[in-house]
Amino acid sequence: ARSTLGVREEAVRLAASLGLDGIGVDHPGHDGDDAERCAHLAIELGLVQTAGSDDHGHGPDGSRLGCRTVPARIVDALQARAASRAGIQS
Repeated sequence: ARSTLGVREEAVRLAASLGLDGIGVDHPGHDGDDAERCAHLAIELGLVQTAGSDDHGHGPDGSRLGCRTVPARIVDALQARAASRAGIQS
C-alpha cells in the first residue's frame, strides 16, 4: 500500500489488522518527516517498508516511475508473506 501520507494513521492500522503487508516509506512525495513517520509506523505494526514511485506523471521534483527501488530482500519478504497466506512453503 502507498504510504500514510494524506491518509489517517487509523486507516493504516485497520488495514494492517486485516492483512496489509507493507507501506511505502521511501516515496518521492515524502519529506524526511513523512518517511520517518511511515518507518516508525511500519516497525510498530510489523509491516514491510517498501518504496514507491507510482507513475501519475512527473512529480513536482521531476520524479518518474522507477525512481525509487527496494533491495531484493524487500521483495523476498513480500513474497514470503503472500506465500504464507496462500499456504505455500518457500
